[in-house]
Amino acid sequence: MVLTLQGMDLALGMEWQWMAQSQELKPALKRQSSLSAVAFIHQGEVWLGFHPPVQTKVYAGALVLGQFYPTAIVIVDIGEGACWLCALKLGLPVAGFDLMVSTLDIERTINTWLESLSGWPIVRLSWLTVNSTEEKLLTPNEGSVQALLWPSPLEQKSLALTGKLLQSFVLSKKPKLRNQRSLTWVQLILRSVAVLLLVGALMIWGQERWQLITQAQVLKANTQKKLQGLAQEQEVQQQNLAAERNWRARVLAQKEALLLAPEPWGLWGAFEQIRHAWPVSIHGYRIDHIDCTLLECSVSWVGEGLGTQTQDQLKLPFIQKPLRADLLATSRLALNLPLVRHSRLMSEEQLDEWLLDSRGDFARRHLGFTIQAPQAIMASTQPSLGLHSPDPEAPKVIAHQGTWRMPFLAKTHLLEAAQFAQQLQSHHLLLTSIQYVPHQSLEMRGEYVFVQP
Repeated sequence: MVLTLQGMDLALGMEWQWMAQSQELKPALKRQSSLSAVAFIHQGEVWLGFHPPVQTKVYAGALVLGQFYPTAIVIVDIGEGACWLCALKLGLPVAGFDLMVSTLDIERTINTWLESLSGWPIVRLSWLTVNSTEEKLLTPNEGSVQALLWPSPLEQKSLALTGKLLQSFVLSKKPKLRNQRSLTWVQLILRSVAVLLLVGALMIWGQERWQLITQAQVLKANTQKKLQGLAQEQEVQQQNLAAERNWRARVLAQKEALLLAPEPWGLWGAFEQIRHAWPVSIHGYRIDHIDCTLLECSVSWVGEGLGTQTQDQLKLPFIQKPLRADLLATSRLALNLPLVRHSRLMSEEQLDEWLLDSRGDFARRHLGFTIQAPQAIMASTQPSLGLHSPDPEAPKVIAHQGTWRMPFLAKTHLLEAAQFAQQLQSHHLLLTSIQYVPHQSLEMRGEYVFVQP
């Protein structure tokens, strides 16, 4: 039988013969001269297929299907209780295995075929695509014949069927039997009316078909836009999450850096070492004052009397810019205090209690001790990625930092300062600078930092 699919006529259920030599072709065609035939020659061998006479351009369905399924048993449901069965080997039909059967006889016929074609893959297809918006086949074992051949021009149904290959699948045409009797006027009118009705029906069908295709294309376009929008939104969300994770990692790094500092009395030990290592008076110079920070200690020298020589500056330890005529000199010694991690975690409530204690009991035991109210240390700015990003959090406080000051003016100021330095650890105070004038005064300054848990 011949079925039309997307403007392409396919012959189904053909009778096939295989010939080892092309010389046998002409005798075989003569024996079946009343039938339409197609001869496909491959590597010197001939596959000859016969079908009842056709007058239009009809393609051998088994040869067309063989371009998509080289070796398989193909079952095609063509509707209305009928099926087309075809066995293919190396893309060519197997003689005797191209049949039209009812759906009730499919399993029995397949079981019979498998006795001689054991192990062959079975492919099940439908003739038409159920959903008009269906794209190409998803797997080689499901789909429809229409999906294989749609959409393409008549002479190019797929990439596998082009040029001479497609033309070699066409059955030979047989001439129509002409009726020698002339048509009457009534017959002509009836035929004209039938043609007009057919044209009208085709126009109505074509219009409905066009509307369905247009609606399907619009639906497909809208679906693609929605999918693209969802993909973009998901990408933006992932970028926001990555930026949020990076920001929180930076905030954690800020907290960790604030917890690293020298020992609270580490600077006092460096100051004492310099004070004991360098005499107050040396080579005609005496120490005017000592200033120490966490980075370096500087010692200012001044000439003691009229006998002090400018050249004596060269004998002083760690002198920078020596030989000043005004007999002033400065020694500088860089400090490398080791950093240790302090567990200085404290909430705002605990900070208020600590301030109350430090300004109270600790200040009473150390007259002159003053402490400044803490200032908030803010986290780095949270990133924002535009309209799709979530609302940024309020500025986040990660720590509180303040300063303190303690002067010593009595004669025993060095002893009192040493005792004070030992108590800094228990009160979470860090010593950051020392200003010392021999036999006159000593002043300590420092800071405190508490990180939010």
